[in-house]
Amino acid sequence: MSDLLKLSTRDRWRYLQDRFVSKIALRHQWVRTRIDRQSIALSGAYFSSNIGDRFMGDVLYGAFQKSGIDCLRVSHGSVEAVGPRPAVIMGGGELGDESYFRRMFSVASPEKVFVIGTSPHCALHEAPGPLLQKIRRIPFFCVRSRWAESYMRNEIGVEQVCYAPDLVFSGGLQSMGGVSQKGVCGVNILPFYCEIHRDGCLRPSVHLRETLARSDPDFASRLDIAHRQYMAMMKGVLDLLARQYREVRIIPFSVGDFVFSRSFFAGSQIKILSPPSSLDQLLSEVSACELFIPTRFHALVSAMIAGVPFRPVLYSAKCVNLLSDLGVTVPGPSVDRRRILDGEPLKMAEELVGCEPIVFHRDRLAEVHAASVRSVNEIVAAVSHSGLQAG
Repeated sequence: MSDLLKLSTRDRWRYLQDRFVSKIALRHQWVRTRIDRQSIALSGAYFSSNIGDRFMGDVLYGAFQKSGIDCLRVSHGSVEAVGPRPAVIMGGGELGDESYFRRMFSVASPEKVFVIGTSPHCALHEAPGPLLQKIRRIPFFCVRSRWAESYMRNEIGVEQVCYAPDLVFSGGLQSMGGVSQKGVCGVNILPFYCEIHRDGCLRPSVHLRETLARSDPDFASRLDIAHRQYMAMMKGVLDLLARQYREVRIIPFSVGDFVFSRSFFAGSQIKILSPPSSLDQLLSEVSACELFIPTRFHALVSAMIAGVPFRPVLYSAKCVNLLSDLGVTVPGPSVDRRRILDGEPLKMAEELVGCEPIVFHRDRLAEVHAASVRSVNEIVAAVSHSGLQAG
């Protein structure tokens, strides 16, 4: 039976609305503002269904609007609709792959492209020479790990590249809310090995398989195994938490997360929340947890902003890099992508639940917040002085 059909009519509509109606709305905005060629284009994963990247887009959009710079929001899938613009901002997620740069350069010259808040693909240096030459002409790169900064400068040959903590940190301190509720544990479950296909069924992700084909072909060829291992581990985690806490909540960071969780955990005692609609709501829900287990990158960021004890699933290098760059040490054995593929699921679940939780201290958060605010101001200044003048 289709996993999508297992949901209620309301939940199916919510999923379809998020997947299709939002794209129609973005295209409507493009048609409505296309006459104004002075507005810059904000593209990439900023306007995907992942609320973490969406909040990054909101931070940038608000900063440009405050500076008197009009923005045109364009979804990642509609990049061809950009048209001639004084500047194009791309970023969010892990968009540093060869195909995305090709698509962007088909509608904008490299001198007008600014890459903000992303993690480059680790096989980007294998791209054809002409494409690499264009990437090196991009006037401003802002990446969110020290590794990515070194990679873009030394392996790709980009001159103007800087490191900045995730932009969501810049709005975090003003958005604090919520009080910890004793006996409540929150979990974020990311369906990063699978996706919902057109028939409504969950299967290994074709996009992820293609993305990993060059950088990690062994892992790409065993996605179906990784998916089964990951689900067995997370079910073990939820079973263990249910014995220790009076209430266990799943906090989805996208409608895809929500559908995924409802498909696998329907009928259980686990409480599945709706995806938060604002940063305030998200941090309030995370802050209410006595313990939080984040999987998504921005679930990890949210735990650090909220100051709640957390035990992370390090599904991606960007999660590992974030903790390393901010001087956070994971106690005990870490649960990363390679262990998920080759490890014993129940043992990993026990280690994840049993290890000492991490708390990101408030004084350290204040430093990261200030650095993120400075980064946002530098981004606006770089686009204003370089991109708009070039346009």
